[in-house]
Amino acid sequence: MEITIGIYALIYIFFFLVIPGFLARRFYYHGEFSKQININTNSVMNFIYSLFVGILLSLLFISIFNCFSKQGINIDNILNDFDTNFVTSLGDESTDKTKSISLAKKGKFDGLSENIYSDYLPFLGGIYFFSAIIGFFLSKIVLLFSWDTRWKFLRFSNNWHYLFSGKILKFKKYISSEIDHRLKVKYTYLDILVSEKGEETTLYSGLFADYDLNPQDTCKLEKIHLYKAIRYKKNDDGTTVSKNIPGNLFTIVGDRILNINCTYICFDEEESNNKKFSNQKNLLIPVQIASTLFFLTILISFTFSLNIFNSSWYNQELLSKSFFYKVLIIFTLNFGIGLITPFEIFKKEKKVKFIGMKAYSLKIILIIISLCLIYISNRYF
Repeated sequence: MEITIGIYALIYIFFFLVIPGFLARRFYYHGEFSKQININTNSVMNFIYSLFVGILLSLLFISIFNCFSKQGINIDNILNDFDTNFVTSLGDESTDKTKSISLAKKGKFDGLSENIYSDYLPFLGGIYFFSAIIGFFLSKIVLLFSWDTRWKFLRFSNNWHYLFSGKILKFKKYISSEIDHRLKVKYTYLDILVSEKGEETTLYSGLFADYDLNPQDTCKLEKIHLYKAIRYKKNDDGTTVSKNIPGNLFTIVGDRILNINCTYICFDEEESNNKKFSNQKNLLIPVQIASTLFFLTILISFTFSLNIFNSSWYNQELLSKSFFYKVLIIFTLNFGIGLITPFEIFKKEKKVKFIGMKAYSLKIILIIISLCLIYISNRYF
């Protein structure tokens, strides 16, 4: 009996918690960071990280779903159904002969396939899709605002990305270099020293095109590709001869590379600012519009007591509260939305600026005060 419960409990944890967390992490580490999660990743730590992320995403998904659906998701019912269909053993001792005969005539798993298609699959499909979307867009936001270059805990383990893209210049320890870290890199010119037969070496130069990581060790290069490659080689008399290598793309095998020199060619200051502002604006404006519409919807619903959402908790609990309670909810929601989009867009200056840690901290303090007042109002008034 203990083995049965243990196995099915693991199945539940795997499908309902671990897989959503893994999908979020898989889509967060996509593109050139995709090898950060592979078969060589520590399976135990991968399981723990995925489980932790999956728990957070499951709670968030259920909370959002219950606000907009008439048939809200009840965690207790899901656990009870799962226990009834999978965990509870038919071998439980029982003196009730009628129950034994009934179970013998009707199998324990009768109707299970219908429950899977009507209940489990829609829920799992929804949370899997939700997890993938959250992971993908979080990754895009981190890269767009270069948060990974500012805070080390958000930094991806693919160091070659930062080196070849020039983002390494945005790291704090490189900010004092000759190149202005605020400029965007247009392209990177590489000088690569390669070992040949014996102790001979050859220098190759060209525009950086792409690279492949070693699947066994993501810290090592497997291949590097160059545009307009040039080969430099010394003659016996000590002179250096250069030769343009024909073809569109030149590939160098990673284990032959001795060292790499990077030269960054940047956009000018105006081009860099315009490009950065355009990318940030295209992401922030839709987010601000969506958050504003959501806030206005809640405001109108509270003002006129409209049953906009298909949530019994919202319609029966919140809308029936006092005017003071609703005002506190509106203020808290307003401050909370400010935490999601803590930026101001200045079109004339073509800049997107963070509101500042003092203003951000003040919003958090105001949210805490509002929540305390909401609790007091709900309990004593």
